[in-house]
Amino acid sequence: MSEAMTHLVTSIQPQPNAQVMFLITDESAAEAIATLLSLAIINYASWKHEEFFLEISLGGEEQKIRIFRELTAKEYKEYGDTYFDQAKKLIEKYFPPDDPI
Repeated sequence: MSEAMTHLVTSIQPQPNAQVMFLITDESAAEAIATLLSLAIINYASWKHEEFFLEISLGGEEQKIRIFRELTAKEYKEYGDTYFDQAKKLIEKYFPPDDPI
């Protein structure tokens, strides 16, 4: 989970109550998938735990981050499912299997 949070902190910089949008291309698809999966992981953790702490390394400095619910547990589960589904669609589009089933 710490790796997911480190990825989020270093890859996107959302403003409070703002949406994050990015252009997905062949070159950026893997990064977009990693970001969506990181968001799913943190939301699933928030679904299961009302509050938790993560230690992440930023620029060689260790930081402890407190994550806590601001929404209902159900909403975090739904957001996690949405992020996971979006990542799955990108994987299917940009990284189709060599041998379709």
